Amino acid sequence: MIRLQGISLDIRGSQAAAIDYYNYSLEIFKEIRDKMGIDTSLNNIGVIYLNQGKTDKALEYYVQSLAIKKEIGDKNGIANSFNNIGLIFIHQNKFDQAMDYCSQSFSLAQEIGNVERIKVAAAALKKIYKSQNQGMKALEMFELEVQMSDSLKSEEITKQIAQAESRAEFEKHQLIKEQDAKETARIEAEKIARRNSIQYSGIGFGLFAIFGLVFFLGRIQLPKWAVELSVFLPFLIFFEFLLVITDPYVDAWSEGVPLIKLGINVVMAAAIFPLHSFFESFLKNRLFQSK
Repeated sequence: MIRLQGISLDIRGSQAAAIDYYNYSLEIFKEIRDKMGIDTSLNNIGVIYLNQGKTDKALEYYVQSLAIKKEIGDKNGIANSFNNIGLIFIHQNKFDQAMDYCSQSFSLAQEIGNVERIKVAAAALKKIYKSQNQGMKALEMFELEVQMSDSLKSEEITKQIAQAESRAEFEKHQLIKEQDAKETARIEAEKIARRNSIQYSGIGFGLFAIFGLVFFLGRIQLPKWAVELSVFLPFLIFFEFLLVITDPYVDAWSEGVPLIKLGINVVMAAAIFPLHSFFESFLKNRLFQSK
């Protein structure tokens, strides 16, 4: 948090306050022996001093930062520190010392294969060779700088292409997954529709058979309770079957509201009541004729 406050202040231009925060964080990192934190704080203080034009103070902190990087074995950081120190010496027109540090940065960057560090070191060496009137070597470093820039752009393009391909592959898998889910749902819906059709047909034939049986019962002597049951049961089953068939439509019309569903079912019951009364009278007369 302290380092972030320092960075925020540095961005807003309050560099003096930023240095105070970085120094404060530096002391804390030293107490807890956090070498990476110490290195970051030292480097950030060096950057601020460099921005202020205080190259000697910046150099002091860059050298300390370099020592920490060497302790923790951060080769990429070491290459960066070598180059930062070399740039300060270039600014101070101390080209021999600048050559020493920038060359070390260049060699280490090549060793670890860091394209960005090679590019930066080549740019610094170009300035040094140019100041020493070594035009060919300056041109060589310039060409290498351009080559590394192109390589970085190529890497970025490759990365973008890889990300695009990865995104396209993910979207393809998602589309296939959705299509599979839709196909599975379609097959399941067909199975349910087929099952319901068979069962509805079976229930319909069953009702037809029950009513047919009731008609034939008129030839058999039955007790009164059996006659009443023979008349009541078929219409009960018929009404329940009607509710089963119409339930999806009733649910859609009522939007699942229980009171509305009840009202629709009552209307259906009232609609078939005259038919029920007619057949009840007809069947009872037929059945009781057998007595």
